[in-house]
Amino acid sequence: IAQAAIGLVDQHLPGFRDLIEYHEVSTPLSVESMTGHPLGAIYGHPATPQRLSQGLFPAQRSIKNLLLTGADVGSVGIGGAMMGGVMTTALTMGPAGVLKLLRRAK
Repeated sequence: IAQAAIGLVDQHLPGFRDLIEYHEVSTPLSVESMTGHPLGAIYGHPATPQRLSQGLFPAQRSIKNLLLTGADVGSVGIGGAMMGGVMTTALTMGPAGVLKLLRRAK
């Protein structure tokens, strides 16, 4: 699976494969085994009422050039993790980053 994904990106960005020093693929079983997360749930903090009332964590942090992404920047679950990636990517594109990203996505 990892090789197929890397190959797909490398088709569009030649040389991408050469930039990778290490990769690994995990499953819910390996996540549960290594982290203790029940049923391999790795998508951010639990979706409790207390957590959801805190809002989203900002992607931009006080440390220069450090951006967060994933479920905790977006929302819970796979969709939230994807939207966290979209939000962080848009942030790297500068002012009106969301609009620039949408134009490129067409």
